[in-house]
Amino acid sequence: MVPLPLIHPHRSASQVETFRKCQRKWALSKIDKVPQPSSTAQDKGKLGHLYVEWYLRHGILPNAAAVSPDFLEEARRQGTAIPTGPDCGIARTAKAIITAIRIPPRHPAVQVERFWRLRVQAPQEIDAVEILGYMDVWAYDPAKAAPPQVQDHKF
Repeated sequence: MVPLPLIHPHRSASQVETFRKCQRKWALSKIDKVPQPSSTAQDKGKLGHLYVEWYLRHGILPNAAAVSPDFLEEARRQGTAIPTGPDCGIARTAKAIITAIRIPPRHPAVQVERFWRLRVQAPQEIDAVEILGYMDVWAYDPAKAAPPQVQDHKF
């Protein structure tokens, strides 16, 4: 297999997976910048993530957020589709995630969509590879002397 081109120095786990499956698809997206339509699953995931993020940042549960003008504006800004009819249980799933993670909203020790970077030393013939991404939730309270809580939501 051909290594990922060095002209695109930042890589995410999903980019590596796309490159492994189809190098041309990766190049069209990351080098040629050809827009890719999102799938229904991606649209549901974006909406679910936005519901959970909105709760953690503002303390507003999904059913109330769905009718909030500020929430709808943020969804529009992010390019997140809001269903006009039933939302296929996305709000219910988001509420279950909110209940399960047990993190209070607007907590100062919580970061939503925290950026991370991992530098992996590659074999000698190529440079190190840098993998970038975002954690859905990073909760760390030094007063509790516990390891950070990291969340990655799946819808």
